[in-house]
Amino acid sequence: MGLEDNAGDILGKAAVGTGLGCAGLAERLGVAKDEVASALEALEADEPGRVADGFLRAAAEALGLDAGALVGIARGRHCPEVDLPPWVGCVVSRHGGMEVNAWVVAPPGGGGVLVFDTGVDGAALVDKVRSMVAGGAGLAAVFFTHNHADHILGLADLREAFPEVPVFAPAKDAVVGASALPEGDDVDVAVGSTTVRCLATPGHTVGSTSFFLAGVSPPVCVSGDALFAGSIGGPRFSYAAALAALAERVLPLPGETLILPGHGPPTTLSLEISGNPFLVGRQ
Repeated sequence: MGLEDNAGDILGKAAVGTGLGCAGLAERLGVAKDEVASALEALEADEPGRVADGFLRAAAEALGLDAGALVGIARGRHCPEVDLPPWVGCVVSRHGGMEVNAWVVAPPGGGGVLVFDTGVDGAALVDKVRSMVAGGAGLAAVFFTHNHADHILGLADLREAFPEVPVFAPAKDAVVGASALPEGDDVDVAVGSTTVRCLATPGHTVGSTSFFLAGVSPPVCVSGDALFAGSIGGPRFSYAAALAALAERVLPLPGETLILPGHGPPTTLSLEISGNPFLVGRQ
């Protein structure tokens, strides 16, 4: 599974988030707008060889990104390869040309299976859940990170297969048929013997929430679209809020924390602290 974003996507998100856009970035760099547009076009087309390191570094610094990390992504040096423990499963489905992850977690020691986001392929998700509940506790709960269609469309099939399962979604990102999570920066929800800590990580949406499981090894953070391997989700609500939430609520987690994002490959917090242009230098 490749990175969700290339260097062009990253620069584009930062340019929009800072309000500079292509024209503002060109002005800061002291170059023509066409030169910036051409470089971004090459990067977004996965042709980074057409763009010099000097441009990447200058653009990163102008946008408040880490220059070395951006060059690393452009040159293919940030490629997380994380082995998932056997109690973590993933169902990847496609929606509008994108791949989206649904995570199935069966914490060791019992307490039931947890689903985080459902993607769009509900039938495949039901099969995965059934394979992980066989011989053990049943499906204990479903949690949504936010209410975008690519993250919730699989719920109908899951509800049909497991009609009694409790479903939770952020209060500010309501999902039909789901109970609202308690509001707050760090709220614990007990599910059987498992404690799920709800971390408010707004930015991609107003109610975006990440979920942290501390009582497992390695610890797990399901980040939805708040944090990807090498990038962040598009800050549709607030770029400043997205960066602040990551700095305040995700970066303090243990470095060995397994990051399970809404798109792209799993990673670890330590890998992102050293290789994600949005995170390097913010801890």
